[in-house]
Amino acid sequence: MTQPGRQQPQLEENLVFSEAFDSDAAWELANNVAQPSLSAYDHAGRLYVWNPEGGVLHYVSVDRDAGSGSLATLQSSSHDSPFDTLVPTTALDFPIVSITVSRSGRYVALVGESALAVLDAQSSKGTDSPEVASCSVHSIAGAIFPGGEAGPALLRVAWHPSSDTHLGILSSDGVFRLFDLSQDKDSPEQEYYLQRAHAPPRGFARPVDLVFGGEHLWEKFTVFFLWSDGAILPLCPVVPFGSLFSHESILSLVRDMEQCASQGTPFTEATLAWLHETFPLSERRATSASPARSEAVRAATGMVIAARAHVPYECSPALQGPLPLVGPGAPPLRKGVSAAHLVCSPSGKDCLLAWSQTDGLVHVSVLTEEVLPAWSYDHVPQTSHDPDGRLTRATMVAQATDVAAPDPPSAPPLLLLASADLALSADVRFRAPLSLTADPLVPERIFCRHGRGVDSITLRWLPFSDLAGGDRDLAKIPPPDVYSLLDVSGGDEQEARPLMGLAVVSDSAGETWLVASPVGGDCVVISVRSETPAMLPALLLPGPEGEGAETPAISPELLQGPKKGLIPKAPRGPPVAASSHEGRLLLHARAKALREVYIEYAHRAHVELTARVARLAEIAQEQRAQATRAQRGLEKAATTADGFEGRLAAALAKHAELERRLQRYSKLPIVSRTPLTAAERAYRSELVGLEADLPLLGGTLAELAERAQKLARARGAGPAGPHRTPPVPDAQMHRLKQAVERSTGVITGMMDKVHLLEESVHRKERHVLR
Repeated sequence: MTQPGRQQPQLEENLVFSEAFDSDAAWELANNVAQPSLSAYDHAGRLYVWNPEGGVLHYVSVDRDAGSGSLATLQSSSHDSPFDTLVPTTALDFPIVSITVSRSGRYVALVGESALAVLDAQSSKGTDSPEVASCSVHSIAGAIFPGGEAGPALLRVAWHPSSDTHLGILSSDGVFRLFDLSQDKDSPEQEYYLQRAHAPPRGFARPVDLVFGGEHLWEKFTVFFLWSDGAILPLCPVVPFGSLFSHESILSLVRDMEQCASQGTPFTEATLAWLHETFPLSERRATSASPARSEAVRAATGMVIAARAHVPYECSPALQGPLPLVGPGAPPLRKGVSAAHLVCSPSGKDCLLAWSQTDGLVHVSVLTEEVLPAWSYDHVPQTSHDPDGRLTRATMVAQATDVAAPDPPSAPPLLLLASADLALSADVRFRAPLSLTADPLVPERIFCRHGRGVDSITLRWLPFSDLAGGDRDLAKIPPPDVYSLLDVSGGDEQEARPLMGLAVVSDSAGETWLVASPVGGDCVVISVRSETPAMLPALLLPGPEGEGAETPAISPELLQGPKKGLIPKAPRGPPVAASSHEGRLLLHARAKALREVYIEYAHRAHVELTARVARLAEIAQEQRAQATRAQRGLEKAATTADGFEGRLAAALAKHAELERRLQRYSKLPIVSRTPLTAAERAYRSELVGLEADLPLLGGTLAELAERAQKLARARGAGPAGPHRTPPVPDAQMHRLKQAVERSTGVITGMMDKVHLLEESVHRKERHVLR
C-alpha cells in the first residue's frame, strides 16, 4: 500500500494503455478477434499489457492508494517512464489474442489463435534504455501448433494451479495436452484424447473449454471440460509430474479410499495403487497414521511431497458424466445455442461451476458430491521413457464411461443454483461471446464480459457453506444479484468500443478492482466492494406466523453508485474552442454521458429510497422487538450463570484432588521399585529352572507308581487259567522299590530347595520394598 501522505499517479492516467491500444494494429485486432484479452495481473503487483503494434510486453506496478482508495501506479526509482517494457529476443510471427500469467508471475503465455509462445519475465537483460529490457521467448509445440490453418485452433490455455511450469492446452482437435516447460517445450508431458461414449441426443458435440478444480480432496486432481452441448465432464486423476502437495492431503485421500473400498465403491483398488505409486510415502505414512502416532509423524504432517512420474500400465483415466443437472428450473439447451465458457470458483467445500451460452444465459451450479477417480481398462496408455528409464511422456484415450457397463461409477450431480439472463441483443451476442471470470476474494461473485461491457452476478445463498439457509426450499432461494459494472456502448451499441483486456486486481485488504481497457487507449478502474449487502447473509426476522421473512436489500446497482461510462475526450492536437462546431459536439456528447451517469442515477436513487421509508420503519420496529427478546434471554442466562459457576468450581476442586492423589501414589515404594541384584537374579533363574523340572519329575513318579500298582495286582491275583502271567522275581521287585524310594527322596529334596529359594526371594523383595 502506498504512503497516505504521498500523492501517487492514478492507474487511469497511465500512458501504457494509449501506447498499447491506441494504434491501427489494436483497432484491426479488435475488429477481427472476438474478446481479445491482452492484459493480465500476476497477483504480485504487476499488471501486464501486450502491445500489438510493437510486439512488446509492457507492465506497470500497481498498489492501492491509501488517500483515494483506488489503484495507483508505483513509480520506478531507476527511470521516469510510467511503465516498463519487455522486448522478446525473437520476434513472433503470429498475432497475439490473449495473454496469461503463471502462478509466480515468472512466465507469460502469449497465445495466438493457433500458435503460442512463453516469455520468461525473469530472464530480462538490460538495454540502452533503463525502462526497456529484453527477455527470452520460446515457441511451444511448434510441430503441433504451427499457426495458420495448418494446425488445430487453441480453445483454452491455462496454467495448472499446482505447478508454475505446467501449461494445459485444449485444442480444436479434441485433445487436452499438459506441457512441462522446465523439461520439454516441444512435446507434451501428458496427452489425453477426449471421447464421449455415446453421441449426444442433438448430434455432434465437441469440447470447447476447460477449467482446473479447486484444492478440496480430489478436486486438485480434476479437470472439468465443457462441451458444446452444455455437458460438463470431469477427468480425474490428472496430476503434473513433479508438482508438490501436502502430506496430510494425500493421507486423507488414502484414508477416504480405504473407507470407500469397504463400501464397495468402484475403482478403489486401482485408485489406491495409483496413490501409492504416485506418492510413494503415502503408504508408509498411512500405516502410521493412527491416534497414537509419534511426535515425529505429527511434525511431518505439514511437509510436502512431489508427485512421481507415473501412469498405470493397464488402465487410463476416464471421463465421467455428463454430470446430471438437477434442481428447479434446469433448462435444456435450445436449438442453435451452444455453450461458450466455463469457470470454477472454489468456496470452501463447495465447488461452483458457472458456464455461459451463446444466447446470453449464464448458469451457476455446485457439485453436490465429491468427484472420485474413474478408470478405463479398454485403452492402454502409450508411454515414452528416457535412457535412465524415467517416464517422460504419456498418451491416453480419455473416454467417457459407458452407463450401460456393469457397475459404472455414479457421476456426482450438479445442483443448479441460478440462471441469469443478461438480456443482450443479437448484435452484441454475435459480436463477442460471453466470457466469465471468478472473483479471487469473493467466490460467490462472477464477472461477465460481453460486447457491451462488464456485468456482475452475485449469489446470495450456497447450499453447503450457508448453514443458516441449509433447510431452505430450493424453489424459494433468493435470486442472484445481477448488475452492470461497465457500459462501453454509451447508449448506442453500434458505437461501442470493444474491450482489449479485462484484468482482476485484488489486494490483501480484501478489495477487488476491475481494470478494463477499451480500444483507443482509455482505462476504466472499477472498484468492486466486497462487503455490499448482496454479499452479507440475509437477516431473518419472525413473521406474523412464526416463519422467517427476509429483509429485502437495496438494489445492488444503487449501492454500487453511478455506473462507469466512457466520457468522450478531446481529440489530440490544438485545443478546440467551445464556440466552434467541434467544441459544441464535444460538449453535447459529454453532457449526454454525464446525464446518463449521474442524473439518471440520482432520479433512480430518489424513487427507490422514498419507497423504502415505510418498510424500513417496520423493519426497525421488528428489530427492536427482537432486541427486547434477546435482552430477556440474556437476563435469564445471567440468573443461571451462578449455578454453572458453582458446578465449575466443584469440578475444578475434584480435579485438583485427583491430581494430589496421583502425586501421592507416584511416591509409594511399589511404584518406584528398585532392580534386583546379580545374586537375586541368579536365584530367580535357578528357581525358574527347578520349576521347569517339576512337571517332568512328577510325571516320572506317577508312571512308576502306576507300574508298581500293576505289579502288585498281578502278584496278588491267584492262578486264573492257562494264560496266567508268570510272577515277578523278588530281587527285581526289591530293586524297583529301591528306585521308587530314591526318586521320591530326590523329588522331596528338590521341593524343599524350591521352597527355600522362594522364601529367600520373598525376603529379599520385602527388604527392597522397605
